[in-house]
Amino acid sequence: METVTGAYHHGDARGETARFTDRLLRERTTAITNAGNAKLIVMGSPLSLPASKLRTALRIGTEVSRLAAFSTIRTGVASANSSAQFDLNAQTSVNVALTSRRTGFLGVLGTVTANMNGAVRRVSGYATLDRSATASTEHPATASA
Repeated sequence: METVTGAYHHGDARGETARFTDRLLRERTTAITNAGNAKLIVMGSPLSLPASKLRTALRIGTEVSRLAAFSTIRTGVASANSSAQFDLNAQTSVNVALTSRRTGFLGVLGTVTANMNGAVRRVSGYATLDRSATASTEHPATASA
């Protein structure tokens, strides 16, 4: 199963202020924001094993944002600032049953499953963050009375 999502947002804010010092100063400001994101998620069972299907999930995404600000004072003094950020991320997960009472594969041991996952995230101007984990669960076979 595949899923693709995305979004875009644009904002435009304008303002005018007046300040009285020894004379009237008018300041005009504009702030423009643009942001977008996209994500792809793929899930499936690419392989059948004796105890169960191997289940996998992969998510890849990106986010982009930009802010531009402009200011002009009536006296002709102008300033402009802008910043942008780019974020790229990926995550994967694998789940597999090693033994299974239901299918009878080493059922005397009960059901034992394993999960492995990892992720990486790159944030522009900051760093690359990563993480990984493994886990297992066991549901032992019960003795018959």
